[in-house]
Amino acid sequence: MSSYHEMVERIAELIGENSEKGKSFILIGDNSSGKSDVLHRVVEQKLSDAVYLIDSVNRTFDADRVELMSKSYESVKLDSGEVTKERLLPFHFNLQDTFKAASCIEQLYDKYKTRLTEMCRGFFGKEIRIFREIVDMGIPENVVMIDGSRAKLSSGYQAVLRMFFEILYFCDVMEKRKWSQGLVVIDEIDEYLSPKYSAEIYNYLQSQFPGLVFLVTTHSLDLVKNSERADLIILYDAEYEIYTGQELEHMVSAENIFTDLFFKDRVIHPSDNDWVDEKLRALLNSRIAGVWDEKLQKELWEMEYEELLPHQKMIYKQIEEWK
Repeated sequence: MSSYHEMVERIAELIGENSEKGKSFILIGDNSSGKSDVLHRVVEQKLSDAVYLIDSVNRTFDADRVELMSKSYESVKLDSGEVTKERLLPFHFNLQDTFKAASCIEQLYDKYKTRLTEMCRGFFGKEIRIFREIVDMGIPENVVMIDGSRAKLSSGYQAVLRMFFEILYFCDVMEKRKWSQGLVVIDEIDEYLSPKYSAEIYNYLQSQFPGLVFLVTTHSLDLVKNSERADLIILYDAEYEIYTGQELEHMVSAENIFTDLFFKDRVIHPSDNDWVDEKLRALLNSRIAGVWDEKLQKELWEMEYEELLPHQKMIYKQIEEWK
């Protein structure tokens, strides 16, 4: 067995043993460091137990597919094992969005809409609802309302809604199976999220689902800095380090960890980073204010994305995706 595969096995066993004791983990590493392989192995080892996988492509939620007042959710199979097994398949894992329990996860909206409304209000500070309206020619269509105004669900809203639905579904399975504790594995938990929501999503899920432990991967410095009740595992060059939550809180700088991991061969000048932060914030404010033009777009493109720090990349992505 290669040193890389030995590392994957060691970490998977460590996570599996400690998750049973109620411990959650955040996993970070550069691209191709082995994060997804570790997740895959952890889930494989615990398939007969209370484990649920949400991989990086399970982030869409199509409001048009919601069936209101139909009770179609009654046909959804409460079998998280089948959902997870399907997602582990090589041609699905991190490649294709699947939800084997039903034709689409949107079937669950009517079942969870009350809890969903409460969770959205708690996380976003907004009320998000879906209604059916009769439009031209008497044709009904679904309408998303955010704080009472018609809106479209951005990729960030969809990503969070999807995670909420997935975990609520798993909690139903746990209740049916009489499992007292479950492990939820989320690859790239901050995918499509702004820096603000990246920093808050992990703690929010922990607060809303106290009967669950989490294993997540991320590239978000903000998430790591703000995380509570989690150990951090860092992967690099077939090696790994572990920092307990207490060490992260009192002894170790998350900024230093990210700098060493992603930028150890670069000389980083704080003054340069300050300038980049200010520039990105100004561009984001312009985007939000609706004063975007070709000149500002050119300024964004001139920034070297691959040279940005992780939190700067998140701001860059938010600017690009803002509608």
